[in-house]
Amino acid sequence: MPENYWGIPPDVAWTGDADRVVVLRLSGDGETPQAMEGPAAAIWRVIARGPVTVGEIADRLAEEYEAEPDSLRADVSSFVAQLAQRYFVAPTERIAG
Repeated sequence: MPENYWGIPPDVAWTGDADRVVVLRLSGDGETPQAMEGPAAAIWRVIARGPVTVGEIADRLAEEYEAEPDSLRADVSSFVAQLAQRYFVAPTERIAG
């Protein structure tokens, strides 16, 4: 079964730098900003570049942190699932470019 591509929905705003990202869902009532640092911010920055799979995120983080992609995949998958539960990311299609 092919992996989902994950992207940021249009109702999610974010700002940040290399070390920290703050994300807010604009369409929800009573939403609170979510601050992310370290590997969480790194995952967000990869997703922000365009729709990606969990495997692609793990590959990019492996390069950044000099780790094996397979050792990161479960943690990346779990974190992406948490982001999806808060509607910060959603399955999407990759647009050929």
